[in-house]
Amino acid sequence: MELALALLLDEAGIDYREQVCFGRYVVDFWVSDLQTVFEADGLFWHADLVREARRDQYLLSHGAISVIHWNEDDLAPWISMIQQEV
Repeated sequence: MELALALLLDEAGIDYREQVCFGRYVVDFWVSDLQTVFEADGLFWHADLVREARRDQYLLSHGAISVIHWNEDDLAPWISMIQQEV
């Protein structure tokens, strides 16, 4: 899913860094120009919604203006593109 989100960001022409340490957390994608975190939310790592909300609050209180979550349904077109290339 992270590869699909990277493809989406690339297509949008957004400059980002992957797997960035953000305080005590590692975020999937950090867009410094927008001060925005992008997360590819798979069910395994992101199933605990209370923990995710706590993490988002931490990120927002430590420099991020927004945290945008993308799930498998959101990324389906880009996942399909990757699968076709394989």
